[in-house]
Amino acid sequence: MKIITYQCSDENYFNKELIQETFDYMFVQRCPADNGYDWKFHTEYIKNFSKIDELYKKFEEKGLCIVSKEPIVVETYKFKNYSGSNPNQGKHYQITYIDGIKFINAGISFPDELIPLEIKISQASEVMDLVDDNTILLGDFHNKDCDFPDELNLDKRNLINHVHSNTYQQYIKYDRLWVDSLDKIITTKKCPFIIEGVKVLTYKSDERIHFPVSFYVR
Repeated sequence: MKIITYQCSDENYFNKELIQETFDYMFVQRCPADNGYDWKFHTEYIKNFSKIDELYKKFEEKGLCIVSKEPIVVETYKFKNYSGSNPNQGKHYQITYIDGIKFINAGISFPDELIPLEIKISQASEVMDLVDDNTILLGDFHNKDCDFPDELNLDKRNLINHVHSNTYQQYIKYDRLWVDSLDKIITTKKCPFIIEGVKVLTYKSDERIHFPVSFYVR
């Protein structure tokens, strides 16, 4: 089966381009609420946070969404630790089972001046603790593998990230900065299935964006 995982940061591309891709299931983080139900596919959506526009005082809801051709059963969980006073951060993760494989769609908080690093580590650790040999964990973990704090070290957890290409770009003083694999496909090192054909779906943009990642599960 073909899977796409996407930390949605470009709604125009999301609605006009990405939906044209062939896939069996799509796991979206930061899915725009007004678009999660518009596609002619089955969707399972849960609000994860509101984006605050300080200038206009607007709140733009986004959430986790699993898109499939047929209805599927999706379980939604709230993280044990999150900053309840700040709407602009992750609160949930989703779990679904497809062909005997457990998929986790994680919306993990980004640490900033309002959200302490401990929240991000706690949330990432919570979903990593759920990964067994029959699990695929998807999401934006806000770090390169080599920059994970010790609590999240993949090797020490006997986990592996199958994305080895740049998934994120931003511009600093007009210079493009590529960041290697913030968006991850995580399994145990001895999972019985094969992750192959991992491809970052890049396209031309001058914005700070994450790119979708497609892959096959055999």
